[in-house]
Amino acid sequence: MNITKESEIGLVLPEENKEEASKSEHEEKISETSEIQERAHLKEKYSLSAVIPNKQAHLSNPEKGEDAKSRTVLWIGDSGASMHMGGSCEGMCDLRPCDVDILIGNGKKMKAVLQGKLNVEFELGDGKYIFADMEGYHYVPEMGNLFLFSILKTLHKGWKLGNEGLVITLTKGERILRFNHIIWTPSGHLGGVGGRICEEDGAHASGWSGSPMPLNWFHQIMGHAHDQTSILMAKYYNIKVTGVLDPCEDCKLSKARQKNVTKVSEGTAVVEPGERLCLDISSVRDISFGGNKFWILVLDDKTDMIWSIFVKYKSKLARKVDELIDAIETQGAGGEVY
Repeated sequence: MNITKESEIGLVLPEENKEEASKSEHEEKISETSEIQERAHLKEKYSLSAVIPNKQAHLSNPEKGEDAKSRTVLWIGDSGASMHMGGSCEGMCDLRPCDVDILIGNGKKMKAVLQGKLNVEFELGDGKYIFADMEGYHYVPEMGNLFLFSILKTLHKGWKLGNEGLVITLTKGERILRFNHIIWTPSGHLGGVGGRICEEDGAHASGWSGSPMPLNWFHQIMGHAHDQTSILMAKYYNIKVTGVLDPCEDCKLSKARQKNVTKVSEGTAVVEPGERLCLDISSVRDISFGGNKFWILVLDDKTDMIWSIFVKYKSKLARKVDELIDAIETQGAGGEVY
């Protein structure tokens, strides 16, 4: 090939090679167009969007005019996911940063950056919904408009896994959650369930216009208030609540305290010396010259005789008390021990 001269825009090809270059570019454009059309066809055929009765399951941002604080998305049931996750952080509460690597099927990794709770209304059919407080929901920006429902995490909560033909079911009592939105893929199918994300913020206090809210959920939103207080507050703000307040685990933990230890002997009266021994252990501020840190005090309930034992570790208590009991039994409670 003869190169004529070098211009400001690069090397100038001879006239006989211009037609070949033009033909090659045309073939490349045709090939690229065919590839784009094929990808578009596959995307349309195996799209993860599905139509929920009377509305579209939005897998991205809500449409214009839709309530941004309550939108319906499609949750894909995943038996291999260890946690609920999605590509949106809207509606999350109790947020805290996290740095979790998520390994996906093709060997690549995605990163979760936020962890918290997400309040979702899942469809049960016949216009009925079930409220779910999805604990441990992770926000993964790289997931975009996808949401994964961890079936494994739900099984730990006492739900039973089953199926109705191709439809995956989760059952707990009389409640049945069906992943009845079938999504066909090149090698099989996926199951999804419609879920309405409800944002938890001050909108609840301005008047709830949605579906009736379970009293347990409203109890949590109002800071774990007393059941009667929650009912009166819901009535004041014209919020419809249903059901009764079940025992709240968080409330139990906050009110839990150690049971008092009685200071008075109970039961039958002591007859013989050494029959009942009372003991206690405490630590001293400074370590003794012998290296001891803890003081064991033993009292005979019949004679009020007291023994003091000093040890280096609390774990020595049982052995030292056993030695004292052996000595009492050998010498008698009236004798001198230690």
